[in-house]
Amino acid sequence: MLAPKSTHKRKRSSARSDKARKLGPARWIVNLIPSSSTSNSISAPPRNVAGPSRLEKLVHGHPFNRSLELILPLSFDANDATSDTSTPLPTSVQSLIERLHNLASSHRSYRARIPLSLLLDPIFVTAYLKAGSLIALSDPSGAPGLSPDLQDTVCIDGQGTLVLSLCKDTYQTLGLTGRASHFSRLASGRAGDRTSGPDSRFIVELPLLSPSFVPGKRGYQQALDRLRAWDRARAAALSTQQTIAQTHASSKLRASPQADVPVTYEHATWDVLFVWSPNRANAEAIAALGSSSSFINEIHFPEHLVRPEDVETFAIQAIDPVITDSIWIPTLNDPAQHPLANMCSENERHFAELKPTKDSTTVTWPAFQDGLQEAIEWAGLASLGATSVRTYTRPDATCVYSPPSPSKPGRTVKLNWAGSAGKPLLLSPLLISQMAAEVDRFVAQSNGIPSKKFREKAQWATLSCSGFPHAPLTWRAKVPFSSVYGAKELPGTKPSSPHKASEDASMTDASSSSSDDDEDSDSSLDMGDSRKRKPKKRSKRNIGKNQTEHTFTPSTGETGWVSFCLGSQAPVKGDGERGSRWVLVELVGTDTRS
Repeated sequence: MLAPKSTHKRKRSSARSDKARKLGPARWIVNLIPSSSTSNSISAPPRNVAGPSRLEKLVHGHPFNRSLELILPLSFDANDATSDTSTPLPTSVQSLIERLHNLASSHRSYRARIPLSLLLDPIFVTAYLKAGSLIALSDPSGAPGLSPDLQDTVCIDGQGTLVLSLCKDTYQTLGLTGRASHFSRLASGRAGDRTSGPDSRFIVELPLLSPSFVPGKRGYQQALDRLRAWDRARAAALSTQQTIAQTHASSKLRASPQADVPVTYEHATWDVLFVWSPNRANAEAIAALGSSSSFINEIHFPEHLVRPEDVETFAIQAIDPVITDSIWIPTLNDPAQHPLANMCSENERHFAELKPTKDSTTVTWPAFQDGLQEAIEWAGLASLGATSVRTYTRPDATCVYSPPSPSKPGRTVKLNWAGSAGKPLLLSPLLISQMAAEVDRFVAQSNGIPSKKFREKAQWATLSCSGFPHAPLTWRAKVPFSSVYGAKELPGTKPSSPHKASEDASMTDASSSSSDDDEDSDSSLDMGDSRKRKPKKRSKRNIGKNQTEHTFTPSTGETGWVSFCLGSQAPVKGDGERGSRWVLVELVGTDTRS
């Protein structure tokens, strides 16, 4: 006789925990943005919060952008009308391309070899972090046999937070307080597929804009001394070994004999990508002038820390459009033919149902989701120039893909802004939001023109952006780290509201050790809050509030977002010029976000 099944609640096995932690790479966040009455989200204040202002906020939420791609599908209203690559583009499309090239030519991106302590220089912080939004990301060394997950990575998120993603040896030697990464566990040795062993990567965050993180404060001085010691150790390793294959310092950090030598450009060993954007007031003034003769985001590095020959300036070149003819164009703008074109709005709590138009049938969320996945698949194949979306393609037994039905024959115009394979560059979120505003106005005007039988036009567009796979984070934190420690005004944002210390109890002091809490000094970043903090949770795997992180495992998936700009189907009388509807899909993968 068998024993009865035990009712004891057993702890979940580590294998199940690992399986739950390794979520699939195809996780999406779908943002449905209705049309707005404003036609310029940069130069004019938005009247509808859910319109382009929300699109701009979503774009600025992704600071590390590697490439931007725009696809304009052109088709005729008549099914028997055709065009090829020799046919000149419509005047409206040529005007849009010229405006986008003018915007791109007014921005610059930089790559410089710097000492890491430059990012804590008071003059540099005042000039670029307090007067605008500075985004920086270290470029991997590319040493043979060394993957990015074995290197230390440094970045600034555009909100004044310096993030150090450190391997175990560096973290234990550097001497700055941080936290274990959520994707840092090694194999435990019990089974090959388990990752419940010790931590292998740690995250250190420094609030560069905090009023307590300034020269003269003990926390700032401690961080500056440790970063300078790291710069000296890396420079010594580079001078003797002529390479920095392993970026972590290990035991060489403490044994450096040059502790009193000031850090100069001779200690510059970090190749870092930079892009800077002015604050909102200056950006609106420059956008109103519409001048492309001057650069709006120039960066001048101090010559005593960075050699002029170690600075590369990347101009975002005007790339000739790639025109591909004989392509099936889905009718995403027709509510009667495609579910993506239906007027819908987000539910407050869930996507159980979408609000349809009065003249259309009810569209459920699964049907809308299937239509969105079809559109994303088509956009990916059109970007690659695949033959499966061409009109002359015959059915193949090895290919099960078929274009969305119904579709019209037409051609596509593809524009791409990116660096080369060996020299990537950072694209400013300000530039991307300005381009998105231009595309929004173009699609709105194109749908507002009365249709003619033989008039070629673009009734919708797709805009996609990809990020860096080695970046420590994908999203900016909802609450900037510096504002948690007292910063009242941040670049490009309104003055932040005060936050209680209890809301951020899981965050540790990134610039001073725990023993400093009992001392009467200025090193603490608690901003004089005498309230008692809540005890930390026992589990280290719990995601704390305001913590966002990007995984570096092979199953991370693509980073970035894909968006579709659809025309407004129901303009309101007396509401002025309206924008277009947007569907923006953020690619989550296995990342965490606050």
